[in-house]
Formats: sequence, C-alpha cells, structure tokens
Amino acid sequence: MSMFLRRVVAVTFTVVSVLGIVNCRETKYDEFTGNAPIHADQNKDPSTVVLGIDLGTTNSVISVFDKVKKTVETIQIDGKVSMPSFIKMDVKDEGMLSKNVRDEMDKIRKDYTKGSHYYYNGMWIKNSFKGLITPIVGWPAIERMKNEKNSVKNYIYRFKPLLARSKIDSKDSNVVKTTMDNVKYMINQKYDAKLDKSVLGISINDDNDTEVAWITPRSLSTLILDELRLKFELQWYKSPSERTEEDKKQLLQKKTCVITVPAYFDFVQKEETRDAAVYSLLNVHPDGIINEPTSAAIAYAYTCSKAKRLSDMSEKNFLVFDFGGGTLDISYLNLDEGSDVLVVDGHVGDNFLGGENVNDLIYKEFQEQLKVKYSIQPENFPINTSLRMRCLVEEMKIELCNKQNILDEKARKEHLRSNSKDEVKYGAANEVVKRNLVIELDDGKQTECELELSANRMEKICAPVYDKIRKLLDNTVDPNSKGNEVEGLIQKLKTVRKKEDVEHVLYVGGSSRLFGIRRLLMSEFTRANHCFDLDPDTCVSVGAAYYAASLEGMIDEDQFVALVDAIPMNMGIKLDQDMFDVMAEAGAQVPNVFEKYFTTTSDAQKSVRIVVGQTHSTTKRFSNTKTVGTFDLNMPHNTLPRGKKRIKVTFDIGSAGDMIVKATEVGEDGADLPNGQTISITKDKTRLSDIEIEELNKKYEKTKETEAKWLEKCEKTKELEETVLRFRDEAAMLPETHPKKKVLNDLYKESNYWIEMEVKNKNDISDDEMVQKIQEKLTDLASAYAALGEEQEPVGKPEPEKAQAPEEAEEFIPAEDL
Repeated sequence: MSMFLRRVVAVTFTVVSVLGIVNCRETKYDEFTGNAPIHADQNKDPSTVVLGIDLGTTNSVISVFDKVKKTVETIQIDGKVSMPSFIKMDVKDEGMLSKNVRDEMDKIRKDYTKGSHYYYNGMWIKNSFKGLITPIVGWPAIERMKNEKNSVKNYIYRFKPLLARSKIDSKDSNVVKTTMDNVKYMINQKYDAKLDKSVLGISINDDNDTEVAWITPRSLSTLILDELRLKFELQWYKSPSERTEEDKKQLLQKKTCVITVPAYFDFVQKEETRDAAVYSLLNVHPDGIINEPTSAAIAYAYTCSKAKRLSDMSEKNFLVFDFGGGTLDISYLNLDEGSDVLVVDGHVGDNFLGGENVNDLIYKEFQEQLKVKYSIQPENFPINTSLRMRCLVEEMKIELCNKQNILDEKARKEHLRSNSKDEVKYGAANEVVKRNLVIELDDGKQTECELELSANRMEKICAPVYDKIRKLLDNTVDPNSKGNEVEGLIQKLKTVRKKEDVEHVLYVGGSSRLFGIRRLLMSEFTRANHCFDLDPDTCVSVGAAYYAASLEGMIDEDQFVALVDAIPMNMGIKLDQDMFDVMAEAGAQVPNVFEKYFTTTSDAQKSVRIVVGQTHSTTKRFSNTKTVGTFDLNMPHNTLPRGKKRIKVTFDIGSAGDMIVKATEVGEDGADLPNGQTISITKDKTRLSDIEIEELNKKYEKTKETEAKWLEKCEKTKELEETVLRFRDEAAMLPETHPKKKVLNDLYKESNYWIEMEVKNKNDISDDEMVQKIQEKLTDLASAYAALGEEQEPVGKPEPEKAQAPEEAEEFIPAEDL
C-alpha cells in the first residue's frame, strides 16, 4: 500500500475516533423564524442512514445510503428522481389573510424588525408590507407557473451561480450580468443587517411591481435543501400517522450528508453552500463538500465494485464528462491494477457553461422565429410568456435529443458490426420537434404560434458551445505565444499523451444527453468505451451518498474505494531574492506530505516569514505567483550564525485538497523543536479564477524572456554567499592566535558588506552586467584566498556539513525584523 493510501486510511480512522469521544450538545438557532434554539443531541445513537445531495443549478437530487441494506436509493420527488431548483414566492396582501395569521405576522414583525425591514423565513421583508410571503418549491412551483394565466411574478431560478457573488466586485460582473440577461427577476446589491455586510439580493414584488421583500441566493438554496430533506423524511419514514417508534426515533437523529458543488466553486461559495445546509437542519460532514465530477467517479467505482466488476477496471482510466445545467467539469481518473485507489489525474472546466447556455441559444432561435413568422417582437414579452417559452425550450430540447440519440445509437451499432475503422457516419440530422405557444399581445389578445426545433438547426446554433468544449479537451498552447490560452485536459495529463489513450468516457449531468455532445465526445475519443451505465441525472447524488457512508465508516473494507486527487498548480514558498521554491509540483498526487529543509539568512535570526504561493506557470519568481498564505516562525533562542539554523517546512495536503503548512525549527541534534507554527489553507483559497490566471500569465509573459538571466544572477549570488560563508566557517575552526583567522574574518565581513551594497541593493544595472560583476568578485576572492599560501579546496565548492538535512538541498529563507 502506497504512502498516500496509508494516509487516507489513517485520516479516515482518526476522524471516526475523534467523533467517537466528543460528548457535547450542539446549539443551533433557527434562521428562518428566530425561535428558541434547536438542540441536536450528539449523544443519540448514530443514524443508520446518510445522505448525498446534488444541489444543481437546474435540478437537485437527494440519495440515501442505508447502513443495514448497504445500498443507495434515490428519493422520488413527486414521482420523479429530481426536483427543479425553481421557487415561486407567493405574495398575499393583508386583505387575503385571516385574523390569526395577521396577528401572528404582527408579532413576528415586532420581534424581528431591524431598521426598515424585518427578517422572516430567510427573507428581508419591508415593515410596511402587512401581508404574507410563502415559498413554493420544486414541481409545485413549475405547475403553478404553467397554470397561471394572468400575473406570473416572483418565480426564481438559476440562482446557484449567484452564491457569494457581488454586483460591485469586478470579478463577479460577468456571471451577474449573464444571469440578469437571462432571468425575469431583479438582482440588486443589498445591506444584510444580520451579517452586517453588502450582499446580492433578489427582489420579491407585489402585484404593482413594487418591491416588498428580498432574499439572498444562500437562503434560496436553503429552501431547496429543506424541501429535499422533507421529501426524504416523508418517503423514508412514511407519513406521520404510519411511523413506528423506531421511525420516530430515527427521524429525530441528525443525518450526516455530503453536498456536491461544481469543481470550480471557490471557498466562499462552498461555505455559503454549507451554511445553507445548516439552516435546513442538515448535518454536513466536515469533509462533506465535494466536487460534482469526483462524486460521479465515486458512484462509478462503487457501482462496479458492487457488481463485482472492479477487477474489470484494473489498469483502466476514464474521463468523467459532467455537463450540468450551469457548469461543465471534466476530470480524468485512473484505477491502478490490484489497487482500491481511484486517482484524479487532472481536471478542467468552465463555471459558466452548462445546459442553460444551450437553452439561451434555443430561446434566441425561437425569438427569431416569432419575428420572422408572426412579426412578434419577443423583447416586449410579459414575464409569463417568457417563462413559458423557457419551459418549452427545455421540453423540446429533451424530446429532440431523445429522438436523435435513438437514431445515432442505431448508426453506431451498425458501424460496430461493419468493423470499419473510419468514424461513425450519422444520417442527416432531420429529426424535428414542433410545439405551440400561446402568446399574450400588447392589446390583450392572444395568438397561438408554432415553434420548431430541428436537429440540424440545433447543431448549428450550439456550435459555439461545442467549440469551447473541444478547446477544454484538447488545446496545445504555443510556449512562445503571447496569448493567454489555457492548455486542454489532454495536454495537462501525465498518464495520457494522446486522445486515443483514453479508455472510458463516463457521461454525467442531464446536459450530457445532448446528441451533439455525444457525437463530439465519440469523435474525439474514438477508441474509448462510452459508458451510459449510470443515470446522468442521479449519479452525482449517488456518489455523494457513497462518500458520506465512507466518511461515517459504513462501507465494508472489501468494498472501500479511496479517492486520490491531483494538485492543479505548483505550490511553493518565497525565498531570498524573490525566488519561488516549488514544494509540490502540479500533478502530484494527494493526500501527500511534501517536506524540505531551509536555512536562515542572518546571524542569530529570531524569526522567519513563510510566504506560500501558487502558479500555473513554470516561473521561478515569487512575484509571478499568487500568495495564498503567510505566517511567522519565531525563534527567540536562536544564536546560530547565518546558514546554520535549519528550518523544516512541510506541506501536508489532504484528500479534499486542503493544506496545512508547517514550519519547524530544527535543533542542533537534528530533532524538531516544539515551537513549530502552522497555517491551514483551504483548497478553495488556492483555486484561481480565470481572471487571476490571465493576470498571472500576463505577468509571467512580461518576465519570461528575461527570467533565465535573472535566475542565473540569483544562482551566482547564491554561489557568492556560500563562498563567503566558508570564510567565516573556516575562521571559526582556527585558534585565536592563528594568522589566517583575522584575514578570513575580514574577507567575510568585507564580502558580506559588498553583497548587500553592490548586489542586493543595486538596481541600476542589468542582470547580464550583475552576473559578470559577481563572477569578477568570485575571481578576486579566489585569488585572495590562494594568497594565504595554504592548500585548500577550490573556492565556490564547499564540503556539505554532516549536520545538514539528508537528501535535501538547503535554501535561504529571507529574514524578517518582527
């Protein structure tokens, strides 16, 4: 068993052990009503089930792992395996409420007022509004929208990308604008009195289109999660009248869950997701926020294992193509022969590319049809017509893809029977779907319009989406290019050199059913086995349930599959002269521990500053990286001269990608001293946005051509410093009366001063000139040393000291005066 696998097992059992000895009660306040705290008793027997939740942009799914049955079941929601992430805010004015409800709302308004609003049910409601706002979630909201004929207001959807976003933050402007262009509700920056900060708020309006309340994307996510939890309880524990005593006992126990998010969600977005779950009375495991493609891979591995087919995957690799409603994540995984370790070798993705983008393109196509065929200007549509047409877009897209996929599958089977080595030849994409849409015109009249979507037309209008996907899969970037293109997945991988080496392709997410996507992937990966065994709508949730079970120790040892990820970027620390020392290279497998030894840069140095950076590029300059963490190691008792005090730096990167960086002072006997300092850096903090990557690439491009000479200057400076340190060390070994002692000490002091003044503080000459200058100084020192008249080892090549760290080259950490 490899080191990182041992560590996975160790961490798993450590977590279980710690949880086993905790003896406390957790107090949690009900965010929605502000009522007395709800107590979740940790002393209760553990639940026999755990949950896996796919909180999606378009649809959400909940699955449950049963400890007794050792199976995963996806909960049926109103007869379907998924629930739309779609909410209707039903606004009733005061006149529509009974006296009891009015009195209750008056009391709530009095108790929870803060300024001009009061907080109730996750919403900030104006004090002047005396009515009631009731959320309707999922399929009932869809049916309400379809049947509502007059005023279609306050339908909220596609809010997941808005989590932890801001209209005033430039890095969020693209996603906020894109969302605003494609929804029918208002998005504004609001002040949240509970959080005491500015947040993104979605307006809730009355019949006069006047805002009466607003709600955050996080609270909307809570409503979705709460509905999923209630649906699970209703199906799993029956209706209240049918529940046994054991059912009631189990119902009161907190359910551990794992929730999936897009691979490119940042730290704050993941924390917002966790908070949303807490307020919906779900217990998210500390490691319970995982990436969607990773979860799908877990489902695949456990499904194969359960079917006794895990050995069939030996020495196999597979690509997970996760195309959901709002995001695209593509991961590449490998299962070694005879191993139970699933290794994530690499991944790429796009946080703003999903099935909703395809719907936007079809929606625009339908707008053009209405203009040409019926002379209708759809830009002036009432909200209800726009929403109904968007529902029609989704329905027609699904129907068309189902029809075309059947024909394409027949063509692929015929191609296999022919043993042809050419690409599959599909017939003309002639499938057509037609539907009628009733449109309310400005004069109040209604007209029935026929909308048409053909497979051929859909291929053309979706071409921009397919082009983006091709580049994510396979895109070689010229190293001399001045552009900021990102390498494709194939170019990033270490275990695969060409597309023909990919053996399995796993389709995940409802949008992976698009016939154009299937054609694209099959043409890109002609030798791969294209796997449709898992339900693309539910496999992410199923994988999350399996992962929750493994975290809770519910998986049998012979069925356990460990997941190993890969570092997407170079991680390292800052050294003297702005040098970047890589501790963990991009592509290194995690969980893992990376360790190096360094030395001080001044005599009796009392502290060092550890600055952690990361980069996509191969730069050696720390200023070309993104700083993700900084901390200080104090060494108040250090009296050793420069270069003698050793510091051990450790990067401990966990299976979830979170990292603990530790710096430890090493004693003269080689043992670690007890004054070590650490910093925790989450995976999300090290994730770079597209904008940050572009900015770092630009910085690197500006210095790339001169970096080689700059690095030569740094190496020459280091050689000079080591030479000067040898003078000091040799002098220290001589008795006080030895004639060479004073000469060597003088050489050391003079040279050290020269380095400070003529090298480190000299910025008016080129790196080329500095290299020449340092070389001349080295030559002068060699001559001065030779003039002492004794045979010594040549200057510039010191004998390594035995006290130094074995197998690890020493580097200098810059001094800090704290």
